[in-house]
Amino acid sequence: MTGTTSRMSWTARLSIALVLLLGGAAAATWGLAHSQRAARFLGVVQAPAPQAMLTPKPVVVDPAAAPAAQVAADPRIAALESRIERVENSTQRAEGFAGRADALVVAFAARRAIDRGVALGYLEPLLVDRFGAQHQAAVATIVTASRNPVRLEPGRYTTILEPQAVGDLVASLFSPQVMDRQWSEKGDPQGLNDSPYIRPESDSPFNAKQGYSKLGQKVIDERLTVATDPMDPDLGFPPFKEWQVYHPVTWIQDGVLKELPYSRSYAVKKLSLDTGGIPLFGTTWTGAFHMSVRGETATVEEMIATTKRGVLVTRFSGIGLPIDLKSLLLSGYTRDGTWLVENGKISHPIKNFRFTESPFFALNSIEQIGMPQRIFHPGIPIVVPPLKVRDFSFTSLSDAV
Repeated sequence: MTGTTSRMSWTARLSIALVLLLGGAAAATWGLAHSQRAARFLGVVQAPAPQAMLTPKPVVVDPAAAPAAQVAADPRIAALESRIERVENSTQRAEGFAGRADALVVAFAARRAIDRGVALGYLEPLLVDRFGAQHQAAVATIVTASRNPVRLEPGRYTTILEPQAVGDLVASLFSPQVMDRQWSEKGDPQGLNDSPYIRPESDSPFNAKQGYSKLGQKVIDERLTVATDPMDPDLGFPPFKEWQVYHPVTWIQDGVLKELPYSRSYAVKKLSLDTGGIPLFGTTWTGAFHMSVRGETATVEEMIATTKRGVLVTRFSGIGLPIDLKSLLLSGYTRDGTWLVENGKISHPIKNFRFTESPFFALNSIEQIGMPQRIFHPGIPIVVPPLKVRDFSFTSLSDAV
């Protein structure tokens, strides 16, 4: 019994030792498989060799070939840069043209609506988007006033004429065809027969009576002086025509007519003067003039602020030949914005008027005068001030555009 137990004990011991040996071998195998450090420690796997540093080999460039390649590439690069620059410039010009064209369309459409005396409607946001940043006050006035357009009946109104409107109106008065001494002094003052059918009379607006002009007489407001000087920085025009030299001349001083242009032939025959110019349709000057102001001036805004009820005119157009030469009675129409002024403010846009008025009447009915400004006039430089005149005659409504 004792021997059997002793043998079983040794058998059990051997079995346990065998199991432990197998388990240790398995654990060692697993450890070597999952731990490189242990494998290297036991010599099973060699340590990795240090990684070699790769250094680029220097590129040897042929010194003789480098400049040739650069010279060959430079023209192509320069041509490419020039082409890119041209494309960019063309793109910018196209954008500018498109933007200006769009702005012109909006401006013309808004002007047409104002001239017709109707509300802007869908044009309001377009007008604000195009012009609001640069002309905030003007756009605000146009948009606000155009929401309630009115129809004003023709009649005589206190009228504020912006510089462009003044220039459009008085350009005929100071044109070469009207400012002519020979025409103004037409007729023989010593003639025996007073009948106009036998002795021709002058129908010039500067004619006083048979054979005499209005030289020395007051013809316009005493606060105005009209002169021509080719060296005037605000005027500026060529100082000569062929062999003729234009000298500074004061035509009207403090409202009094001082001089009228004349040809050399008229100067020699009638005036006993060795002066005068080249006749051009019977006249001798360019038509350029500077209307200067003496005394207190006012801005257009101040003129509006002092007006209880009146009309603000931006410009005139369609002025043709005078209806009456002697009084220089003209007819035309307003355009590009005509506004009703009430209680010192622009209240509404109004439909365009046709006017029938003489520049002599307007220039002798002045209430306020502004600072002179150069205006647009085809081919002739003109400098005139804005004016506020009383009883300006508007004779009918107009569908001017």
